[in-house]
Amino acid sequence: MKISDLDLIGNKLMVVGQGPNSEHPSYTDKSYRARREEIGNLGIGHRMGNPIKRANYTDAENRLWQHIYTQIRPLHDQVYCREFLEAIRDLERKQLFRSDKVPELDDLNSWLLDVSDWRVKPVGGILTQREFLNCLAFRTFCSAQYLRHPSKPDYTPEPDIMHEFVGHIPNFANPQVCELSQRLGELSLGATDRQIEEIGAIYWYTIEFGLCREGDDMKIYGAGPAGSVAEMTKIRERMAHNWQSIRKLDICGAKMPTEIEDEDLQSIFYAADSYSDFLDQINNYTKSFERKFHLSLNRKTLSYTCNRDLRMILPE
Repeated sequence: MKISDLDLIGNKLMVVGQGPNSEHPSYTDKSYRARREEIGNLGIGHRMGNPIKRANYTDAENRLWQHIYTQIRPLHDQVYCREFLEAIRDLERKQLFRSDKVPELDDLNSWLLDVSDWRVKPVGGILTQREFLNCLAFRTFCSAQYLRHPSKPDYTPEPDIMHEFVGHIPNFANPQVCELSQRLGELSLGATDRQIEEIGAIYWYTIEFGLCREGDDMKIYGAGPAGSVAEMTKIRERMAHNWQSIRKLDICGAKMPTEIEDEDLQSIFYAADSYSDFLDQINNYTKSFERKFHLSLNRKTLSYTCNRDLRMILPE
């Protein structure tokens, strides 16, 4: 109900590594896992509003970032929408994104607070859908701070900083994306499990992996592919040779699959008629959402009040 409640989230993470990529070195390499745990522990005990502990990335991690960043940036210019490109170019102008150095999450958090009143919470891995969505209600995006396994630079089955930083941070510079993300998050507060699955699917197929038309071209606006050569290459081939298989985005008219592919390359994509169409559809969905109570947001304190008595269930 208040932003300080987010301090309770993130101490318990989802179990991963049991899907189709269970033999991926990011799950099996013990020395890599040790460094992952070291970086993940930086977020343990973090309190909202405090500085985020710096990871102090190693020379090897900076080289891996450089290798991936110099490969993906030219691809962005070919396949991403103009709104994403404007934001990532601003990050580069401000030297927050550099090809030779991994950004620190605290610096990106300060930039977001300034441009969109959005903030970042450090976490060590994947949260439940409910916890992730609940954080959005408080204009907060939960982000990992680790980098993928160096032997597999083109794709990672878990979201790392190439996904979180390069994919999501530019999108959260857009005030409309921030507003609608917050409203989806607000709908998740007190939602049923079925509603959580529905909201999560909408978020997944739009803000995570959405496509849209831009003039005569199909472009990506979703954060998911932005840090992955493999993801962007697959989508480019799909748009070029099998665009008929891409589904038309119709959030209020057609239900989306709730069994999402969260540890593998995506096979299902939805395209909006335009970037504005994607925003309008989420806006219409949030307005049509029905529940038996009403929440009021105090934007100054980022806290909610409810017109009914509440029973709070705290995270384990």
